[in-house]
Amino acid sequence: MKAKGNVLGFFGRSLSIILIVFFPFVSSYAQCTPDPATIDIEVCSMETLDFDGDTNPDGIISMYDETSTTSVDGTWTIAPEYAAAFDSSTGRLSTWGLQNSTVTATENEYFFELRNASCGDVVLKTARV
Repeated sequence: MKAKGNVLGFFGRSLSIILIVFFPFVSSYAQCTPDPATIDIEVCSMETLDFDGDTNPDGIISMYDETSTTSVDGTWTIAPEYAAAFDSSTGRLSTWGLQNSTVTATENEYFFELRNASCGDVVLKTARV
């Protein structure tokens, strides 16, 4: 009986090791699946936006809040010419820094892309303000 218990113990330990080593790769692969839909964020009046809730408008929105994502999902980026208005470490966008953002001619310029370092150059989500 003792030999049988050792064999089962060996297989149990081996299975545990295989699961611990294999499953992180499965989960990281699954999170690298891009979402083809573009998230449209509509800001009706950037003059009244109050991100910090102090009753003084600041024109700031959080890309994470607006897109139901978190920093664990990845980092949002914007084209370099608009980077001054966006803090990629916090996901906060100063809408006041987007020049001509209320002009129809620029309505398709403000695109954000969510990337995760473990997924390489794969764009996981796209958002437009």
